[in-house]
Amino acid sequence: MDKKKILDKINSSNKNTLMDTLDIEFIDIGEDFLVAKMPVTSKVYQPDGVLHGGATVALAESVGSAVSYMSVDYMNKTVRGIIISANHLKSVKEGYIYAKATPLHKGRSTQLWEIKITDDNDNLISHCKLSTMVLNKNKKNMFIQNALKVKNNIWRYALGILIIFIFNQLGFIPFIYSVVQKVGFEAAVISFSNPSNMMTVLENSILTFFYLLLSFFIGFIGFLIVIKFLHNQSLKSVTTSRESTDFKRIFTSFLTISAIILLNLLFSIYLNPDEYVFQFNLDDFLILFIIAIIFIPVQTSLEEYVFRGYIMQGLGVFVKNRWVPLILTSLGFGLLHLSNPEIDKIGN
Repeated sequence: MDKKKILDKINSSNKNTLMDTLDIEFIDIGEDFLVAKMPVTSKVYQPDGVLHGGATVALAESVGSAVSYMSVDYMNKTVRGIIISANHLKSVKEGYIYAKATPLHKGRSTQLWEIKITDDNDNLISHCKLSTMVLNKNKKNMFIQNALKVKNNIWRYALGILIIFIFNQLGFIPFIYSVVQKVGFEAAVISFSNPSNMMTVLENSILTFFYLLLSFFIGFIGFLIVIKFLHNQSLKSVTTSRESTDFKRIFTSFLTISAIILLNLLFSIYLNPDEYVFQFNLDDFLILFIIAIIFIPVQTSLEEYVFRGYIMQGLGVFVKNRWVPLILTSLGFGLLHLSNPEIDKIGN
């Protein structure tokens, strides 16, 4: 990010704060310094018509705290000012004063910053020092707080859920078409009225499985459209509160679960060898391979993203609480999976 974008981001974050009240503006930044200016008007005067020392100290701490915060891993750390000292050397009645913060010490737990305050003629007005403490962030609500940074009106979440549902239903059209082609319209209507019969009407469990997963694939496209264009949100911010997705953790979890499933299968074969028949059909294997590599991950991802990402963040914005979204999305996710007919029918 270039210097202008960084300064714009800092200044925009100061709206409706003390810095906004005092008209403090950050104007320059480097690897080891930060500069801000503040107008000297009657708003920052003391009774005798000169710059109030407290306003000068407010400018100094604003610059020092900002540059201290920028020097740490701000995704995991935050800073708090603990001591500030100031020597006021010259009075000012008009124009601007400028604060430049540079480091004297940057430790892992504490930092010391020197802030020099000058006027329009580069005269030293005040000499300040600020000590800050580096603290670990409280991450309890950080994932839900991702939604506070995007367009998060409640109506957007209601519309988003509707759009995702519509896309998901559109994904069923190929399946419906195939069933109608095979058994006719009237028989198809009867089949769709009974979810258990619907799973076996094509008489091809692999093809039926593919069609069912296709609806999730189309639904996932709808989900991506919703977060991008309705909320102006990145996929990462619906995935994690970390600075980047931890793919190492994902792959470690995947390998661990895969190993457990494989060991369980081998143990079952060892105990009950007569219950297993080895067979291999290349065409069926390739179809199932594509399903396993592409469509099943998309299906599981869509369910997790919608319930434990999108809806959880939306509820969190609305109720301003982390437990209500967790409980409601968990209950909703579980209730929708209580009666899945495809497990029994396709499994057999």
